[in-house]
Amino acid sequence: MGNCCGRLPARIQVKGDGDASGGRVVKKGEAPEEADDDGLWYFAIGSMTNPVSLAGRGLNPLESVAARILDFKLEFFGTQGFAGAFPEQGKSFFGVLHRMDQKEMAVLDKIEAVYNRVPCTCIRCDNGKTIADCYVYQVDPKKRPDGGAINNPPTERYVEIIVEGCTHFGVPEEHIKWLRALDSQKRILVEEGVELKENQRMLRPNVLNNEIISRLPVWKLADFDAKDENEKKKYLIFRDYNDLRVILKFKDEEKLSLRSTFFLSHAGGKDLCFVYAHLAYDPKYGMPKTEDDISSLHRKQIEATLRHENMLEKEGIVAIARLEL
Repeated sequence: MGNCCGRLPARIQVKGDGDASGGRVVKKGEAPEEADDDGLWYFAIGSMTNPVSLAGRGLNPLESVAARILDFKLEFFGTQGFAGAFPEQGKSFFGVLHRMDQKEMAVLDKIEAVYNRVPCTCIRCDNGKTIADCYVYQVDPKKRPDGGAINNPPTERYVEIIVEGCTHFGVPEEHIKWLRALDSQKRILVEEGVELKENQRMLRPNVLNNEIISRLPVWKLADFDAKDENEKKKYLIFRDYNDLRVILKFKDEEKLSLRSTFFLSHAGGKDLCFVYAHLAYDPKYGMPKTEDDISSLHRKQIEATLRHENMLEKEGIVAIARLEL
């Protein structure tokens, strides 16, 4: 596969006002000087290597190809073990190079909120050509909620996403074997016909600071659907694996974190599990096309995962009503 798997050429340095990678940080939403109608090359290393994950976020690359990035190493960080490109002279690793238009690069900037988009140099695996004007999202320690103190291995689901994507785009087998051999955080075990344990349930007393679910006021689905669209977007709908529906809301809409703002922009007024299934694609269950496509087992997996991560509590979300048909 040309230079992609053989001896690597010296990195072409990108001059600028500098970050750790040797190039300038591209500000969120900023169009680089060299951008043109042909789009920008973006080197994907995690979920964005997978075409299903891309589609789930409404992203459609103009072109995709297996590639190798120069002068960066791949490590996993944070409680969830997300993939991070860390600058280190002489290191390299494989991923997928996508050519994206400016509009979709702006979307990626919002998705990759804890990263900075920085210039990098890559080598295509199909023809061995070097591309000096591409970008990668580099971890910004200042934006990490854990302050850089936690570096857990990736989750089992996350590794499967990357393996599936790299296999699809023809990334060399040596990288795929390395990914499969990684230590990982295993999925929470859920089974058909077996109820979740009390500490795995999202909708129970003392979770989300809500009262017992049966005491919550009842909203009718027809009345909720009749609300103004902007009003509906203030709420989240949680539908559990037993088909119980509860309306959730952020306690303080004026002080939303970047993660909450992003999440609400996608899930506001919608089935939380359906949106989560798209944003956190799981190869084990596939990508649902409609809310009713999500199996009870998949909903059970999502509920146990959200509860394990304490995500809703961390984001200040409370239950305010039950939703009935």
